[in-house]
Amino acid sequence: AGKTPVDPPPPPITASAAATTTTAAMAGPAEGTHVLTYFSHRASSRCDVTELLFAMSGKPFAIQRLVWADFVRLRTASREADAATGDPASTENVSLPHGQLPVLSVPVGGGKVTCIGQNKTIVRYAAKLAGMYPNDDPLCAARADSVLDRLDDLAVTRWYLAKDAAGKADVLRDIVEERLPPICSDIDLMVRE
Repeated sequence: AGKTPVDPPPPPITASAAATTTTAAMAGPAEGTHVLTYFSHRASSRCDVTELLFAMSGKPFAIQRLVWADFVRLRTASREADAATGDPASTENVSLPHGQLPVLSVPVGGGKVTCIGQNKTIVRYAAKLAGMYPNDDPLCAARADSVLDRLDDLAVTRWYLAKDAAGKADVLRDIVEERLPPICSDIDLMVRE
């Protein structure tokens, strides 16, 4: 009595929800390809901005999508590896920075990769490759960061908690009608400065 009810965690993602590729299906990207690894569900937009920026950069890019069980296996292997190569497409010598996704495998030559964790870091890296991020002006870079960080305000945990299509439609309506307009106005003002 008196306790606040807690929603159970969402069910694990199944292989049927997988999009693009999974660890088992991926033979390995071509040498020199950046590989972004994230979960197989499409409820999150964490891959979208990075994918767009890589398309603009013209750099080789692939997305590897994992189901929950694959992520747990890779995270465990990452923590146990002594000589991690940073290749999340492999179960051998894998490296997941911070034990989290998304992670971007960056080719460093000689068939080796290094991994970058944290979504905002990955987006900024991709923006630099696409020539969309200032490298020589700290104030301009801070303004670019401000725009990216303002977009984070669109992230809605309620989306994950919505139980059905009607609930998701309500969340989407709230984003489009209530949350997005002031964010767009703020970004417009930032860009004009």
